[in-house]
Amino acid sequence: MSLSREFENIDVLLNNRTETTGVDCFSLAVIKLERQMRRLFTYSVFQFPGFADSDIPALRKALVNQKKAYFEGFIRGLDALHPQSVSQLVGADYATLYPIVCQATEYRNKIFHGQFTTKALTTADLLSIVESIRNWCRLLGGSMERYFGYSGFTSSFRKASDPAFLAGYRATLSSIPDYEAFLVKHVKRRQTVV
Repeated sequence: MSLSREFENIDVLLNNRTETTGVDCFSLAVIKLERQMRRLFTYSVFQFPGFADSDIPALRKALVNQKKAYFEGFIRGLDALHPQSVSQLVGADYATLYPIVCQATEYRNKIFHGQFTTKALTTADLLSIVESIRNWCRLLGGSMERYFGYSGFTSSFRKASDPAFLAGYRATLSSIPDYEAFLVKHVKRRQTVV
């Protein structure tokens, strides 16, 4: 699947405007953003030679059991694995896009719970965020496709055709307990001190 296919249903909504187009497109875009990040992370982990198809249920269960795995944690996890950080992979637009996509996940929490955001977002505001999310997914997906042959838009539990990129990995995981510890160390949401 490509970026255009991934965002196809958002484009359908944009072309058939209704009163809820902004919220609908925004909600779908945030889901796609977070899913791409999770898939890039799980694909990265699944490339370790110690993991095979028979480990997929245990890998999924370990992630399901990590109740505090969120977007920012998957970025930290990718950064801990790969020689290039997510910021390097997104490129020059990272400084502009990162605050927008992080804020989008906060807005999503409010919107999904039927609450108001502090910004009183308009349809135009929400659609602008959707385009930023699409741009983030395009930039990160394109860089990851060039780097290890996977953009994050299809099933992540498959092996790369050429695993040469593994030589550059900054960490090694060889078992489910290793993976669980890695999730706690790098992916689990950190407590904020108020």
